[in-house]
Amino acid sequence: MIKAIIVENETEAANALIKLIQKHCPEVQLIGAFATVADAFVALSDHSPHLVFLDIELNEESGFDLLEKIASPNFDVVFTTAYSDYALRAIKYSCLDYLLKPIAIDELKAVVQKENKKQNQNDFRAQLTNLIQTLKNPGQEPKLCIPSSEGFVVLYKSEIVM
Repeated sequence: MIKAIIVENETEAANALIKLIQKHCPEVQLIGAFATVADAFVALSDHSPHLVFLDIELNEESGFDLLEKIASPNFDVVFTTAYSDYALRAIKYSCLDYLLKPIAIDELKAVVQKENKKQNQNDFRAQLTNLIQTLKNPGQEPKLCIPSSEGFVVLYKSEIVM
């Protein structure tokens, strides 16, 4: 499941994106939509989303202002804007994608698939790292990684009853 937030100051645009995601992207769990940089900043620290749909122009502030407040982002950004002028600047922030409004369904689905693939690769890397560490330290008790909705649960052999 991909946890996501929307940062959009226009209510109609936020509602339109919410409806698109709910209808066409069941693998996305929307945490909420936020209209200001301050609210979005709090939501990022409270909820740790995987994906942020970020408008660029947010009244007196911008989506870039939000990104500059975060020391080390641990989420992917999809810029959602009506302006193509910011694409080069968005690339400098290593955004996952750049969607122009009105957002096309096929482009939205492609972004979600890209994020899904990225998460699966990260899960595989974590499993591989765990395997390598286990093999390097044969004296340690064997353990098993079980995938969960929050990532992985590590169980030691002695904890497994059945």
